[in-house]
Amino acid sequence: MADSLKNAHIIAKQQADLKTALAAKELASKDSLRRVEETKAKLLAAQQVKEEAARLTLENQKRAEEIEKIAAENKAKEQEHQKTIADSLQKVEQNRQLIIQNNKALLVAKQQALSDSLAKIDSIKRIQQAIQLTKDEAQKKQLQDSVKKADEQRQIALADERKKKEEELRKDAQDRKLKQLELLVHSSQLKEAKDQIDEVEKMNLSKIYSNNRTEEYYERPRVKVTRVIYNSHGIITVFTKAVHAFGETYYFEDNQSISETFYNIETSK
Repeated sequence: MADSLKNAHIIAKQQADLKTALAAKELASKDSLRRVEETKAKLLAAQQVKEEAARLTLENQKRAEEIEKIAAENKAKEQEHQKTIADSLQKVEQNRQLIIQNNKALLVAKQQALSDSLAKIDSIKRIQQAIQLTKDEAQKKQLQDSVKKADEQRQIALADERKKKEEELRKDAQDRKLKQLELLVHSSQLKEAKDQIDEVEKMNLSKIYSNNRTEEYYERPRVKVTRVIYNSHGIITVFTKAVHAFGETYYFEDNQSISETFYNIETSK
């Protein structure tokens, strides 16, 4: 009887130890499986981070290539724009040289006309001296009347010729200015309105604009122009405002670029 109880106690203890060992083994197995899952999750996360980094790197590379391409295109456009401006400046300079040559020719013509007038005056003086030496008063009076009439006719002819030449010069200057402005409108945005007043027209502005202040407005292709002309004792100052179809507005005092504020102050007088 005592042996049976002892054996039963031993068996019970062995079963308890076995159960404890099985529970520990099961717990260890679960912990191992948990660690495996965690490792798999970490590896998957690392793989996703790596793929995301590769995707971002590719996107950044494409973006950098696009930026480089845009920069190259902008550089090419800027070079073309600078070339257009340079060509426009060259054409303006050529027109300026042509105007200078025309002015020189006009000056030579005026000097020649003055020389001719002096020669005619000298001739008239000699005729008058001859008249004074004439003893016949009737002939003297008749000769004086003829000289006076001839002189009046010459003066009328000279005045008509001078007026005709001035009109031709003014019209020619206006035509050249219109052509120059049209060239500037089609060739360059930067210089589009900068030479609104050319040198030939300005020589006659004091006669055309006799008032102290004159304001003009006219339109050209793709540009609206406002001009305010001041005549101070024969000294002409022209302020120009050019509003372009592409949105820009430029301001000038004669041929020099000025700010909008300075333009508003000067033209409000």
